[in-house]
Amino acid sequence: MKRSFVYGVHAVRWLIKQQPERVVEAWAQSARRDWLQDWARDGGLDDLA
Repeated sequence: MKRSFVYGVHAVRWLIKQQPERVVEAWAQSARRDWLQDWARDGGLDDLA
C-alpha cells in the first residue's frame, strides 16, 4: 500500500515537471468546481442578498 503511494507521488512530480502549466490549470479547474459546488449547496446566491 505504502509503496504504491510513493510511486503515485513520484508520478505526480514527474507530470508536474513535464507539463507544469497543464497540471496547475487542471488543479485550478477542479478546485474551482469543488468550491462552486460547496457554495451552491450552502445557499449560493442567497449569501449575497
